[in-house]
Amino acid sequence: MALLALGFTVGYMIFRWGLSVALGIFSNVWIAGAASALIASFIVAPQLFTNLVSNTNLVSKMKTKSGVQVKTTTGTPDAERGDV
Repeated sequence: MALLALGFTVGYMIFRWGLSVALGIFSNVWIAGAASALIASFIVAPQLFTNLVSNTNLVSKMKTKSGVQVKTTTGTPDAERGDV
């Protein structure tokens, strides 16, 4: 029982120290605003950051998942061939 009480005491002291450090940092309104915007972006688009971290090829992550395939030709345009 005494070890459990000691553990909770130490845990509370660490939590209290971290909270006082955080309140000191976030007393600046610009830092608090930037941190809240970062947290809001995690809430709104959680896959944004996981995609950025997990894959360095950002262009492949920008593809849609709708199943629409766009095929392009490398030849001459239709107007130049007279197909129009």
